[in-house]
Amino acid sequence: MRVNAAALRLFLLVGVIVVTACGVADDGVDEARSPELSDALVARRGEPAVRVVAPEDGATVTAPFVVEVETDNLELSPAGRTKDGEGHFHILVDQECVEAGMVIPTDERSIDVSDGASTETISLPAGRHELCVQIGDGFHVAVAIVDRVTVNVAVPLADSVAAMEHGRRELPRPTVVGVVQGRVVLEG
Repeated sequence: MRVNAAALRLFLLVGVIVVTACGVADDGVDEARSPELSDALVARRGEPAVRVVAPEDGATVTAPFVVEVETDNLELSPAGRTKDGEGHFHILVDQECVEAGMVIPTDERSIDVSDGASTETISLPAGRHELCVQIGDGFHVAVAIVDRVTVNVAVPLADSVAAMEHGRRELPRPTVVGVVQGRVVLEG
């Protein structure tokens, strides 16, 4: 099959025009597949940031507790959307934040708040836990927008009393058995 060179050049030119036109938003800002803002949007809005407002770093909490975040120059949105300046957050429990550009894992130590909310209720076993809150794009790809806090999860008084009444020296320690719809499932 012989291809007409003029027709091929025209096809390629039209393809370049279409790709270029699809990559520019109505406001002239390049669309990105990441909540890291384009240079033009950063110039207008400022650098994006996420901040854990609850619980405070070093706080003692009882399970379940609410993790609440605020963002600067970034909008929280549901997973699946890939608009410049938007993303959702993940809570990584007792592990390092994920390197930018890598997919944030979905496992028992990674809570995906994919509905675009700014709060998530979680349960963790008693003890000290480090939380990394990290923004991911609509496809759960990590970006370098993170905050970290440490919490101390205390056993509720009612559980302590029940343990003592049953003659146990050790308090019950729940076991993480999985994550269902972004919530950690505990047993025990």
